[in-house]
Amino acid sequence: MIQYMNTLEEDQEIDVTDYVTFEQKSNGEYKITQEEQNKSNLLRFLYDCGFRRGKVSGKSVYFKRINGKPVVSEMRYLREAFYSLLKESYFTGLPQNISRNKILNWYLRTHPVKNNKALHYVLNEELSSEDQHTLRMQVDTRYKREFELKDMSDKLRQWEFSLVQDIIGSYSKNAKLFYKHTGDNQYLVFSQYLPGKPLYSGFDCWLTTYNNKNDIGNKRPNSITDIRLTFKLDRDFELIQEYVIGY
Repeated sequence: MIQYMNTLEEDQEIDVTDYVTFEQKSNGEYKITQEEQNKSNLLRFLYDCGFRRGKVSGKSVYFKRINGKPVVSEMRYLREAFYSLLKESYFTGLPQNISRNKILNWYLRTHPVKNNKALHYVLNEELSSEDQHTLRMQVDTRYKREFELKDMSDKLRQWEFSLVQDIIGSYSKNAKLFYKHTGDNQYLVFSQYLPGKPLYSGFDCWLTTYNNKNDIGNKRPNSITDIRLTFKLDRDFELIQEYVIGY
């Protein structure tokens, strides 16, 4: 989950009456309120900050577009965005006897950013399949793990790894073994542990030696060195690059 990223320009000036209305009472003091136009301007500010709302796996999710990419957010970050605007901007339209602290206290007392139908209407966005995938990777743990496992398996096939079962459990019980001959009796092996349990499954990477490829999964390796346990393609590719270069 991202934290709120400040999008305010340095020394930004705002007309505070865009967001609040000052009603002068008979004693000369002012009451701070919000008219419908003020509320509409607030919603427009959040929209301009990049906040949106969409359906992901049947559930509504707030997100923020950062460099065009959707990043999951929360209501508290929408609220922080407006609070930062009030706290950090230079005000025009402020009555002489109204201080910035009174505006901030009004915000803290009334919580003007509401999770309501008006906010939903302004921020709702129909998501593309690419955006759906990007957000599901952030909010749906099972989907993320299944995608990563399939992506890794597909990549190994692309690199022309062969697949056998670990019959004797030399790497782990019921493991899938993806292997590639790398010279002499040496084989690069990826063992997928717990292949039927995507939330817990993953790949360990090994450099091994066997008398021949038919021994893989049926006999223990003559030698074995771990290259990386719980191998992550985006993090660890350089560790195996020399073995798969050209694919």
